[in-house]
Amino acid sequence: MLVSMLTLQSQSRAQDVGLWDVVFEENTTSIVEHGFLMNDLSYTIIKLHLIIAGKDIEAVDYEWETLTTIKRLEELTKTDVIDVINLSTNKQEALIKYLTDCDQELQKWDTIAAYMKQEMNILKWEMEACLVDKNVSDKVYFDAVERYDQSMMEVSLNESIIHETCATEKRIQYNAKTSIAQKLVFYLWLLQKKYDLLFAKQEILAQNFEVFRDKILPDLNQIDALLQQYKF
Repeated sequence: MLVSMLTLQSQSRAQDVGLWDVVFEENTTSIVEHGFLMNDLSYTIIKLHLIIAGKDIEAVDYEWETLTTIKRLEELTKTDVIDVINLSTNKQEALIKYLTDCDQELQKWDTIAAYMKQEMNILKWEMEACLVDKNVSDKVYFDAVERYDQSMMEVSLNESIIHETCATEKRIQYNAKTSIAQKLVFYLWLLQKKYDLLFAKQEILAQNFEVFRDKILPDLNQIDALLQQYKF
């Protein structure tokens, strides 16, 4: 039986790794259900934000791995698996290869999520710390105004600008990483649905490809419709 031959993990990664909690302050479930629109321009802006904030996106290993994984998840999600199987002389082998490729990419989520969550938590803490320092400097400035202390006014104002710049840089980094995380979540969620669907229908392929195609095509078309609607 095909199911016994292909012993890939079929559990939902959404449950395994707490998928919906990864974007932290955002309601990720709602984002995934209603779509997160990010075209090539906004993706370029995200990379620019990271560079401005002192984080070249290609210089950080896990971030480069994340972008590579998103690209691969997107490719696998958009693959016309029915066409691939139909053109293959060994249809069973073609499906197993596709499922194996999907499984390998889906399993990368654990490591990527751990790194992203850790760094985003640090960025959030640093941003909040900068804002606290800015509030202190602001208070010192206004106190100095009341005393007509020009020297302290200049010092505290300069410190306030430094702390505001710090908070802005951390916010840019955090927002940029949030956008990347949302795109990753979208394709992970969609590919997981496609993987689970194909994994559960393997036995039908062993019986008859035409039956397999007719039974699974409506579900695959729904996934394609989501891709066309959101146009990542």
